[in-house]
Amino acid sequence: MNSRCSTAVRFGALTALLALAFSMIGVPSAAAETDRSFQVTCSFSHDRSDDPIVFPGQPGKSHHHVFFGNPSTDARSTAESLYFTGVTTCDTPYDLSAYWTPDLLVDGRSVKPSYAVASYEARGKTGIRPFPFGLKMIVGDAHAHHPQDPALVKWNCGGSEVGGSPAEVPNCGWWQDTTVRYNFPDCWNGRDLDASDHKSHLAFSSGGRCPASHPVAVPGVRLTFGYSGIGDGGKVALASGGPMTAHADLFNAWDPTAFAYYVGLFLG
Repeated sequence: MNSRCSTAVRFGALTALLALAFSMIGVPSAAAETDRSFQVTCSFSHDRSDDPIVFPGQPGKSHHHVFFGNPSTDARSTAESLYFTGVTTCDTPYDLSAYWTPDLLVDGRSVKPSYAVASYEARGKTGIRPFPFGLKMIVGDAHAHHPQDPALVKWNCGGSEVGGSPAEVPNCGWWQDTTVRYNFPDCWNGRDLDASDHKSHLAFSSGGRCPASHPVAVPGVRLTFGYSGIGDGGKVALASGGPMTAHADLFNAWDPTAFAYYVGLFLG
């Protein structure tokens, strides 16, 4: 790990600038323009009925997911296995994390996202620390029976934050992508990499401050998946159920030294 970390330091500045430039071309911006942030853009990797957070070590136990980032992600993945794979579909080689969301079906046909954009944001906070290696997080509810909070999950066209719905997929036409955006929490309790509900070890900041129960300020991730060719009026569902069951997972396996560099450069 030491040799890899030294490489991250040596080439970190150039990679960070290239990643930022690439993320601004050809995909909608997922970051608030006034916030300090950096983006990582990832292409589709693979799909399978696995979930290493909710059903670790149980292949085929989950509903079907589409995975971005680390191509080795499966039910048996650990932070170490992701890291030592050393491969990613993201535009920076140092983000070896896994990102996933349920498979989307149009009239029963699977439609894979064209891309995923992970925007790492300050959200007005100071003293931001990198995620701990191996942090697991989920946003959204795979069992939702009512519309979720649009601040957490929102379907829209072209990545817009204007309008949109947490429960219905809009008809965006052929000229723009259909997008679903997820906002992950940005405060950590300082102890746990996961929780029994996969959520309570994290919390949201308010007014640029973290609650006393979760005092460690970490980047807030705004994860956007973009789909082409689903705005034709077909019946849209997710592998987890209707569109209101939208949810996403993040399993952090960033190179620790490189991630600290990015966070310090862009969010510090």
